Amino acid sequence: MTFTDPPYTLAGAVLFLSRAAAAVRQGGSVFLSFGPGRPGVSVRVQWAIGGMGFAIQALTRDFNRCLGAGVLGGASNLYHLIAAGEPHPLVTETFARPLYTADAPSRGVSRPSGRFV
Repeated sequence: MTFTDPPYTLAGAVLFLSRAAAAVRQGGSVFLSFGPGRPGVSVRVQWAIGGMGFAIQALTRDFNRCLGAGVLGGASNLYHLIAAGEPHPLVTETFARPLYTADAPSRGVSRPSGRFV
């Protein structure tokens, strides 16, 4: 089982989920805390979740309350993911791209290259 609270960017979610995918086996659980953000980012995060072999078991909205996180509406959701098969990370190499909202280009959303974008 892993629990991760990545930077609330697409790059952060994909990187942290990739590291979780490398750590768990079939049937393993991953808990991902991630801000609701814009629908386009949510779709990409959910695509990455499925692309790594995870299924969304449950979603708890507004799980984390964050003071000063106005860009996120002050809250993030908690995804409970299950490895449906043997998970496979989308990021396997050293990652040297912007992870944090303040570092990401264009409207605070990082757009890393790769098949998950």
